[in-house]
Amino acid sequence: MPAATSTQAQNAIPRILFIDAYDSFANNIIAFLEAQIPCAVTRIRIDDARFSSSPPQKFQRYLRRFAAVVAGPGPGTALDAADVGLISRLWDLEGDDVLPVLGICLGFQSLARACGARIERLREPRHGLITRVAHCERSIFGGTELDVWATQYHSLQARIGHYCQWQEREKEQCGSGPGGLPEEGLWSPSTQCPDLIPLAWDFDKYNGAVLMSVKHAAKPFWGVQYHPESVCTNEAGGTIIRNWWRESQAWQKSSGMPSRSQRTPSLNVKGGYLHPTVLNLTTTDLILLQSGTTPTGAPLHPETGKCSIIGLLHPSDTLRLYYYQSSRTLDVVHGRRVVIQDAKAPQIWDLLSGLVAALKVDQGPRESPFWGGLMGFVSYEAGLATIGVEPAKAKQRRPDMCFAFVTRSVVLDHAKKVAWVQGLRDADAEWAADTAAQLAALDQRAETAHASKGPSEEVSADVDPKAYYTSPYAPTYMAQVAACQSHIRAGSSYELCLTGPTKVYLPRRSLPPPTPSAPTATNPWRLYERLHRTNPAPFSAYLSLTHPTRPDSSLHVLSSSPERFVRVTREGDAMFRPIKGTVAKRPGVTRQDAERVLNSDKERAENLMIVDLIRHDLGGVDGKGVWVEKLMGVEEYETVYQLVSVIRGQLGAPASPDADADPAVPATDAATPPPRQHAPPSPRPSIYASPAVALLAATLPPGSMTGAPKKRSCELLTRLERDRPRGVYSGVLGYLDVGGGADFSVVIRTAWQWGRGEGDDEGGAEFDRWEVAAGGAITALSEEEAEFEEMRGKAEVVVRGLGVDTRNWRRDRDEREVA
Repeated sequence: MPAATSTQAQNAIPRILFIDAYDSFANNIIAFLEAQIPCAVTRIRIDDARFSSSPPQKFQRYLRRFAAVVAGPGPGTALDAADVGLISRLWDLEGDDVLPVLGICLGFQSLARACGARIERLREPRHGLITRVAHCERSIFGGTELDVWATQYHSLQARIGHYCQWQEREKEQCGSGPGGLPEEGLWSPSTQCPDLIPLAWDFDKYNGAVLMSVKHAAKPFWGVQYHPESVCTNEAGGTIIRNWWRESQAWQKSSGMPSRSQRTPSLNVKGGYLHPTVLNLTTTDLILLQSGTTPTGAPLHPETGKCSIIGLLHPSDTLRLYYYQSSRTLDVVHGRRVVIQDAKAPQIWDLLSGLVAALKVDQGPRESPFWGGLMGFVSYEAGLATIGVEPAKAKQRRPDMCFAFVTRSVVLDHAKKVAWVQGLRDADAEWAADTAAQLAALDQRAETAHASKGPSEEVSADVDPKAYYTSPYAPTYMAQVAACQSHIRAGSSYELCLTGPTKVYLPRRSLPPPTPSAPTATNPWRLYERLHRTNPAPFSAYLSLTHPTRPDSSLHVLSSSPERFVRVTREGDAMFRPIKGTVAKRPGVTRQDAERVLNSDKERAENLMIVDLIRHDLGGVDGKGVWVEKLMGVEEYETVYQLVSVIRGQLGAPASPDADADPAVPATDAATPPPRQHAPPSPRPSIYASPAVALLAATLPPGSMTGAPKKRSCELLTRLERDRPRGVYSGVLGYLDVGGGADFSVVIRTAWQWGRGEGDDEGGAEFDRWEVAAGGAITALSEEEAEFEEMRGKAEVVVRGLGVDTRNWRRDRDEREVA
């Protein structure tokens, strides 16, 4: 179907304005609105340059295009004009300019403050927690006979001087309910805020009576403190949105306000175990994406992936892209020559999307997930650039994105025991035939013996007692945890994914080099084998890429990641599998023990916040639906138990270069409200020709490595982590398939090495240095010591995998110098 057909104008429908306060769940709210009521949503930011510095009349004229406004959530406080921006202007509307408004979270608190409420900190923040709220069963809560289970994300509250708040505040310890107050009193305005009619309360044993919803006594303004769109808010979330729309329409009719709807304009879019050495392959300039397997060769977790992929790089012929975010420099390398060095590179995502679209192939083995294409990584700092966050100030000479165009590959399906040998060029036919013959002639008994060989003897034999590692000092890291919680309690974030660096020092000549000219004495491939055997993971990876003229840009990555970032099928089915919540396997720890810990409020809140964040990110990409397939399931891995969720969506068609423009970019194609909130958002435009690249650009950095709201959290983390770049860690690694698919893992449980691996001032020339990092999600419920132990435990999984005795720890030199 031509692209223009899918974006042509629709019938006249009401338009709703969504004012986005830079919240990471905004897309979820927009999708939810469009699913529950027949409307088209237009989004603007709280600091929209068209209105923020203009006279109020300009914004008022703009509002006349819309039937209603939703003032969204966001970080910060209603006390700060910069945090609420244009939202605060809504409450001053008068006469014919008044229109219905629904405030959510920050928007709710802004409404309350405008009507005389005090905004104060909660005693205990409510982030990712689900509670049952008491409501009046009237107004927007009419017809909600079911209990209202509400998902809360707030550190602050609106205090309206209501006597139930006053009485509760005077008590040292609050009960679970209003405690004998007259029923009608709960729903009456207070003397302090006579214009606000309470609609719902939450009675919390730590915080007392917390206002959850209000209605303005004279104007069509409503507000809810909690998030009705969250995946864990029950069916009443949809009922409340529909009730708000019904009441808005009734007010519009009674006030004589003209219908505000228009035709939505068309949108503008711009144009078993396969060992490489078995195949006589060098382990330099090689990319291996390896699914973890059991000793029999079966996949560890078939639901996460059952295929391993070897991407072969031609030392003299492979095309590679190296992009440096800080300098916006692009190196295009062909074989051993830099053919383009562009210091004023175009937008890298435009270039990447155009390249993927130009390489598109329509035929190949359907069962093989990878036919060929771009394999490589995107750093955490490159992800920061996509959300407008300045990276760490420390000098960064390393590439933030590197992809190699792989034309020859071998894919092994561990479940079906089938291998595909693939070449994209006519010249690859002879190589493919020879390689297939090699595979057919393999001695399967010898290969099975190799694959099932126990790791213990080989690993212990290679341990060098001189090898050691440095990692964050406990008091330093725990102080960072406390600083995170201070920001959380101030309302700047719901969750902060704090990380810390670990450095591993391996004595040179402790392992034999693969060839006499090997750049390091520690053989990266042998280290990877050992790591993979001690910690097999569904998304293990080995990446070796050399730069012909910039030795410091050459890279080895040894990954045992358990976490998929995103998979996209050739049909456009997108899947995210965030991991938040970890219990280490230790003697005496059973699965039941792990499930008890992982089902705590803290662990579930961590996971829920990332689920809602990813729903937001995915909802911002051109597509037909977003839904949660699995919510907070416990999965078992070699060294840990993890709390895992699965979010899926259907991507739209590639962007068309000849659609008409619409600067406001409203959503289109309203649908009949479904019974639940896992509803498809309306199609949204993409400026990229490749849906997979559009998805990457819209969802990085991985939400499980940032926290929420994403932008503000990343800004805070840059400072909290002392302006130290994360680099490869917290980025993503995988491929963009020429058939249109993609698969990327989150770079965690990983060691990497830049250049030749020489030691630094800490290790000196006698040691090779490998980088490792680890961390965890900090919430208001976190405990400092437990967070430190979680971080250290994750890092030590990799440290042990590299053959280092974890007792050989030293304090990081950088920390000693700071101290």
